[in-house]
Amino acid sequence: MTSDRIRIPAASSSFPQYGDILPDLMLSYVDLPASLKSCFVYCCIYSKDYEIEMDLLAMQWVAHGLIEEKKGMDVEVTANQCIDDLINRCMTEETEEGDVKLHDTLHDLASYIGRKEYSHASPTEHTSHLSLLDVDDAETSMHNVSLVANKLHTLFCAFLPSEQFTNIKWLRVLSLEECEMDELPNSIECVSLLKYLNLSYSDVKRLPSSIDRLWNLQTLDLSYSKIEEVPEEIGKLCNLRYLGLEGTEELKIVAEGLGKLTNLQTLKRFLLCNDKEDRRGCNIKVLKDLNNLTGKLSIEGLGAARKEVNLGEAQLLKEKHLLTGLKFDFEEQHDDKVADASEQSCILEALEPPHCLKNLKIRHYKGEMPSWYLKTDYTKLRILKLENCPLSEKLISITSLEKLELNKCPAVCEIASMPSLKSLKIGSCDGLNTIGHDMPALESLEVDGCGRLEQVADDHMPALKMLNLTNLKAVKQLPTHLPSLEVLTVQDLPNWEGWPAIGSRETTISMPRLREAGLENCPKMQTQGLLYALSEQEHDYEPRLQELRVWDCPSARLGWKLLKQLPNLTDLRLDREALESTLPSPLPSEVSTFLPSLEHLTLTDANVDKLKWGRVPEWVWGLSQLDSLGLQGFTEEISLGGHWQCLQELVRLELYDFPNLKSLVDINNTTSLQNDAVATTSPTDAKEQLACLLNLEDLVVSCCPAVDLPQELRDSLED
Repeated sequence: MTSDRIRIPAASSSFPQYGDILPDLMLSYVDLPASLKSCFVYCCIYSKDYEIEMDLLAMQWVAHGLIEEKKGMDVEVTANQCIDDLINRCMTEETEEGDVKLHDTLHDLASYIGRKEYSHASPTEHTSHLSLLDVDDAETSMHNVSLVANKLHTLFCAFLPSEQFTNIKWLRVLSLEECEMDELPNSIECVSLLKYLNLSYSDVKRLPSSIDRLWNLQTLDLSYSKIEEVPEEIGKLCNLRYLGLEGTEELKIVAEGLGKLTNLQTLKRFLLCNDKEDRRGCNIKVLKDLNNLTGKLSIEGLGAARKEVNLGEAQLLKEKHLLTGLKFDFEEQHDDKVADASEQSCILEALEPPHCLKNLKIRHYKGEMPSWYLKTDYTKLRILKLENCPLSEKLISITSLEKLELNKCPAVCEIASMPSLKSLKIGSCDGLNTIGHDMPALESLEVDGCGRLEQVADDHMPALKMLNLTNLKAVKQLPTHLPSLEVLTVQDLPNWEGWPAIGSRETTISMPRLREAGLENCPKMQTQGLLYALSEQEHDYEPRLQELRVWDCPSARLGWKLLKQLPNLTDLRLDREALESTLPSPLPSEVSTFLPSLEHLTLTDANVDKLKWGRVPEWVWGLSQLDSLGLQGFTEEISLGGHWQCLQELVRLELYDFPNLKSLVDINNTTSLQNDAVATTSPTDAKEQLACLLNLEDLVVSCCPAVDLPQELRDSLED
């Protein structure tokens, strides 16, 4: 496809803007093994910044014969190794979603090397790989296809008339992603060499009967399309290795011809028929001969009543040793006859997973947990998720488990210790009263709505980095020694006592790595112990806290003595009660000296008269470095004019619930500046104030009925 003998220009005339960068990258390309060169260049068929799904890219390479087959190894495995190799060589990059893409400069390099064979929109006589996804004019697109139809091996487009299928007989890869066609034409049979067909996110509802003529087809992706039926003819696609059915919400029928696809490796989603076996899916026995399935498989429709599954057929999944993930979904449809608990137990007992399984999820299961669930043979299991399983009572210790999620499992009363567990997420498990104490590897713990739980963590979780607790009525104490904790979120803990003062039963606090703390609606939470820990104890470290949020915690008393110990604070969100202090508020000229890093400030005034600020405290205007400011509930404030020139860096301003606020700009050009020690009058210019506000990128004013804004500001409002 591409030659190893490539002239390296001093500066490519095609890409002069990159100067000497392109030649340097060309050397990286020349250094690639021969098997990777064509794979790298092929990526330029996608537009810049396009995030390419790894599995589909691998299957396209396979379709074009770019991947060298190795004895004893599936070609898909080799293709994925090629992707990893390109990533490790920095020739492609992996995105956060697990896809890959080319950096703009690398895309230019690939396009430069493959400029004869690869084209976007404007093909030449040498073009064999064409993408028309960036062409809006359908007529122009079809004209471009006609020019090179008998030479094309790859075609990406959003529309293709039926007559064109007869002209592209040499095609290997066809992507009609997001196309608006309701149905593929019967002329698809003319593309008999086709190995890859992508109809994902399309409007296609039906596949023609002539689909059975695509004997060479290896990949058929229908993910997130409007497909309603997978026909019986699918069983004649003997070379099919990838069938994408994820997100096909309109799918009603999957013919049992699926069971003939013995080369199928990727299925991901398997739909079962209901008790009448006349709609929505297949009989579960169809899985019997699909022994080459790899990766993850979701089996849906298990909750509908059906004929009893023969336990003698329990090898349906157990011998599928290439499967790494299974999801058993018992959620029933609205018109299903629901299987009772004993029927569901029988079904799940028969679906014993292979022992090589790494990921297991069970949803909406009403039966007893199967016998295989208690076995210790699953030594590779890394992830376990149980959702809405009311009869699941106890979780045994799974030494290999790294991630555990439980949601709406009310019978679970205990979670055993798991030495390898890194992430634990629990929600709405009302019977839970104990979490295992020996979890030395645990890094993330989230617990929500477990009414009986009294203790959620202890000092034997040395690796814990994130602790998120919500709606726990029985919890009174939290651990005080968490050396690795970075993020703490506590919300709706009515009986948690927080960090009492020295002399009570909790006297020491050690969270040296704490970076973010959010505390909300904890009426008994005390903070004196935290204040002592940060201000009076001798530390070998400087507090790392960068974000602090305290709302609706009337017993909290943070005060300026604490805030002065937090020089790295960048985000502060408080209500008046949290900031109550016996110390006077600082002068505006002082506040930025002990909060030098603060960029985001949100203040809410109190409803209690003796605690109310009434007006925005003057120290706020001394924070000249603020990037965003949010103010709420200052009922006595009439005008905020005269201050905005103090906040030259401000880009976002939010004002909520100022019932008496009349203006943001001081029309009289004078403003009274008041604080506890000083009262002065300073002339200001209304135009200067207005100019500062107009420089904002975001301005939100809500529930301020009396405010009269200049028209220029009204045009800037979000709400």
